[in-house]
Amino acid sequence: MAANGNGYHAHVGKENHPETPLRNGIVGEQDAARDAAMRLSVAGAVPAALKASIELGVFEILAKAGEVGKSLTAKEIASQVVQPVNGLSVINHGYLERILRLLASENVVSESTVTVANGKLSNSSNTERCYALQPVGTYFVSGKEDGDSLAPLLFLEQDRDVQEAWRHLSATVLDDTTEPFRRAHGMSCFQYVGHNPRFYEVFNSSMAHHSRLYMKAVLRAYHGFQDVKCLVDVGGGTGSTLALITAKYPHIRGINFDLPNVALASPAYPGITRS
Repeated sequence: MAANGNGYHAHVGKENHPETPLRNGIVGEQDAARDAAMRLSVAGAVPAALKASIELGVFEILAKAGEVGKSLTAKEIASQVVQPVNGLSVINHGYLERILRLLASENVVSESTVTVANGKLSNSSNTERCYALQPVGTYFVSGKEDGDSLAPLLFLEQDRDVQEAWRHLSATVLDDTTEPFRRAHGMSCFQYVGHNPRFYEVFNSSMAHHSRLYMKAVLRAYHGFQDVKCLVDVGGGTGSTLALITAKYPHIRGINFDLPNVALASPAYPGITRS
């Protein structure tokens, strides 16, 4: 068995293991299946890397650089990360680089290499990786002008209270009288939203952002609201989805219908009654 930079790989001669399938088709299928299983086993690393990048402001930094056609190294990105107020934090460039390379493998960012000028003959030791935002990554930029980002949805799915519910999935298969979230927290998700102010903010922000994102696409393709006079959004949450519709069709009288603690706390929109 020999090691290289990518890990350990077995080099086995045919004479030692004649039963080893050497045909490319068989080996290729086995390798593909193994790699797919490996990716599933560590799939949780991707949303964790996304969450960390959002929290560090990486996507905003890359988006701003992209406006002038520039890609950035991990060190350049790190230099723009907002430090904690106490200023005691030291950014680990190595960890940031590994996060960026993982995101590059998922086409969230692109990765390229540049040669660092040092006045000497260039070689492989003086190259640096640079990163730029890909179309997928733009959906995780917070603070966009249109306010639409999937970052809040990712925060909801990665929230500790949601993750705790997933731990009860197998128990729910064996006994379906109680859903996973209720097993974890003693009440349904929607009841929990009304009892936990922190989770209330996380949940409603997620619903509002990703609903607006998709409703804008619906309104570009669907014109069936033209003859509607009154529209009730049952479970309308903060009312942002209904507000998009009434903004395009101001003749519609909208009613945002949800639980009292949700509907009454939602923003006021022209032409929409909260109920």
